[in-house]
Amino acid sequence: MKLPIFEAIDFVRRFEKNDGGSTNPYLVEVNQDSKLISYVVKLFKPSHENLAYSTVNEVFMNILAQEFDLFVPDAALVNFSDLFVKNVLPMELQQDEKIKDKRLKFASRYIENTKLPKISMLKDYDIASVYAFDSLLRNADRRTEKPNMLYHEKEADLYLIDHELSLNINEIFFEELKSNHSSYFKNNHIFYPYLRKMKLEKKKYIFDTFQNSLKNINISKLNGYAEQLEQANYTLNNFELLKEYLLFAKREHQKFINSLISGLHD
Repeated sequence: MKLPIFEAIDFVRRFEKNDGGSTNPYLVEVNQDSKLISYVVKLFKPSHENLAYSTVNEVFMNILAQEFDLFVPDAALVNFSDLFVKNVLPMELQQDEKIKDKRLKFASRYIENTKLPKISMLKDYDIASVYAFDSLLRNADRRTEKPNMLYHEKEADLYLIDHELSLNINEIFFEELKSNHSSYFKNNHIFYPYLRKMKLEKKKYIFDTFQNSLKNINISKLNGYAEQLEQANYTLNNFELLKEYLLFAKREHQKFINSLISGLHD
């Protein structure tokens, strides 16, 4: 499977840092099924892209979140044509070095009427699943001051966004998991204090939903997206190691869950 590819047609606005992010994404409109649909396009400096593999991380995390029944906005790759840049983008944005990167850009469908969630709005198993997801996939950027979540109150759905600082999977972390220990920086996670205070008996079962998804994760689903990213001239960071790591976590799912629970006792 692959992400749909759209052409940017109209520019709506640029998100500022006080909108909750740090990458100043653009809100643009694309033609999807003969309708103008708004997408949030993430823009990264080439130097940051080459160092942190931001676009690759965004794509893989969007796909993997769905494997764990977590909500994420529909994802796509969006092209900024020369005509779009020259004739549609505001003049002050046309010389941005992030615009000069001609590669397809990661985008997620804009979801209206959302707000930052409060823990009181969420179900315990959702809180546990998000925490486990971030721990498994090394997402270091779901903090109290920057939760990177959106809550749709009418539908009571929690959407996860902004995963460029994730998938820091290396041999050291892999070996630590094999030894039933995780070095995930849990103290920084927005949900860690809540889960840590949970009664021990409840902690034993709070990750059951996530564990069931982990047992059944379809790792090969990533292959098509990896091929698409390479065709778009993106470098994959330790893709084979990522698949090996996920396969181990799937096979040794109880070991991973044990490491999560023990980490809540520290």
